[in-house]
Amino acid sequence: MRILPVLLGVVLVSSAVGGCLDSGTQQTGGRGATKLGGAGSAAPAVFPGPYRFDGNFAQVLAPGPYKVLKQEEVFIKSSVDGKDIQFVNWRPDMPEGERAPVIIQASPYYNDVQVLAGLGLRIATNFVPHGYVYTQLAIRGTGDAGGCDDFRGPNMVRDMHTAIDWLATQPWSNGNVTLIGISYVGTTPWYAAGSGHPAIKTIVPISGSTNAWEVYNRNGSAESRSPIIVGSYLTSPFQLSDRSTQHKAESIPCPETWQAAAIGAFSGVTGEKDPVRAWWDERNAKPKVEKNYKGSVFAIHGFEDWNVDPAIVFPWADELNKTFGLPVKSLVGQWVHTYPDASSNAMMKRWDWAEILLHWFDFYLKGKTQVDLGPAVQVQDNLLRWRNEEHYPPRDANWTTLHLATGNRLNPTRGAAGSVELAPVVANQDILRSDPTPVRTSADFVYGPLEKEMLISGLPRVHVTVTPREPGGYIAAWLYDRDPAAGTEKRIGWTSMSLRYHDGGDKPMTVVPGQPIVAKMEIQPMDAAVPAGHQLVLRVWVNTHSDRIPSPPPAVLALNYGGSTTSIVELPIIDRPIEAYFTPPQPGG
Repeated sequence: MRILPVLLGVVLVSSAVGGCLDSGTQQTGGRGATKLGGAGSAAPAVFPGPYRFDGNFAQVLAPGPYKVLKQEEVFIKSSVDGKDIQFVNWRPDMPEGERAPVIIQASPYYNDVQVLAGLGLRIATNFVPHGYVYTQLAIRGTGDAGGCDDFRGPNMVRDMHTAIDWLATQPWSNGNVTLIGISYVGTTPWYAAGSGHPAIKTIVPISGSTNAWEVYNRNGSAESRSPIIVGSYLTSPFQLSDRSTQHKAESIPCPETWQAAAIGAFSGVTGEKDPVRAWWDERNAKPKVEKNYKGSVFAIHGFEDWNVDPAIVFPWADELNKTFGLPVKSLVGQWVHTYPDASSNAMMKRWDWAEILLHWFDFYLKGKTQVDLGPAVQVQDNLLRWRNEEHYPPRDANWTTLHLATGNRLNPTRGAAGSVELAPVVANQDILRSDPTPVRTSADFVYGPLEKEMLISGLPRVHVTVTPREPGGYIAAWLYDRDPAAGTEKRIGWTSMSLRYHDGGDKPMTVVPGQPIVAKMEIQPMDAAVPAGHQLVLRVWVNTHSDRIPSPPPAVLALNYGGSTTSIVELPIIDRPIEAYFTPPQPGG
């Protein structure tokens, strides 16, 4: 096939994008300064070169010079109990004496650890030929690794530490290591970083969790899978074909495994931590990363990820930069629980993601400090527009307070006192319509139509005063972009809360029927533009969505507003010129 190169102007934050491309390549011109920059800096939005669109995933601009050697399986002994640690390496065919960094995927999902698929295929295709070793590491008690899985516990971390010791000291290794992965496999990088191993120079967590508790329980709002999720991980090794009979037998008499399953079930049903709180707290990587980690972070997440909520990572990732001085890069878009180059929507697919990663790895793992790292943050709003930022959430947001008011309005000022009674219903729809008064399933409060576009970027706060009728209750607050002319609306933000956690903490509180309380909710991280002429809608309702477990009993509550009552939504609003937006490489221009 004949390739017609077409030139696409490099997009800076201060200039608009232009250009088109054919079905094979896209060329970008120009290059920014060699630094990790952001909005208003010289960092390019797109690294220049001929991008390819003829595969299922993003490819680096230029193929590497090395062949990929046949994989080698390694077993070493755990420092925990002498059980087997299993991993498989794919190494580049480099000349003797040359050394390579190591890219690790530490996973509980390897049915056969010697098979390349998903992210592993991406890494072996793109990075091993560029002089990187790729390692698939089966975490403790999975794959054909021995021992007992303690569900993100200290034994798992110690085994990863031991494996990294081995990989960093081989004659073909340059001693520098990274961990990368998605979901649970994007969680292990955070836990390894928390160990403080000096060989870990950077991590790339993709939709990974930083705190096991917050994945399944947030504000007492337990996910539907919460009661069984821990147990399902701990029993899955028995189904793995790669697991030997000996290692399956080792998985049976495991006190830590059965303890984990019991605590997971208890917390899923009650919404509470284990009675002494030590088990869940041990599985919080955040304080350990803050204390021990000296490397960099490239955090990747989707705003529409309901599997691992983006609040697991943001704004904490930016806090690692602001307070602890770690270099942090973020790529955040409107995809679900997947890779940036895996969306079926062409407008969301980042075909340049592999090239971005190569720059990052070359800088932090090979010490090529002349390599351009690009902007600190690239973020995509709900209109599918990309822009560079210095931080996410943006630190220059203008926080705007709107009050719930009579007439179902959101007003800049507090109005007359009022209330509406809300009752639970069995409904799984994302959009709940209001039933006739006096008993309603939801209450809408509307701002607009807007005179100009409103760009909400960050984590809005919804603090509402409610009077529960029962000794419990469950409340949700979702934001919508409503087009009154078309009669349509689209959800742009969401959160939910058990009233027992109304102060926003993780300790349950007593709910007294008839006694007003202020429910302090925080919307999940979002980046959404409400266009001019549209309305911003806050929908408050008794949460009965299938993604969360309703709190017993399903309680009626009164939502109070106006007068001396606190019922507000606080919005982080930013303003960006049209020139700030760019289009990543796309087939068809």
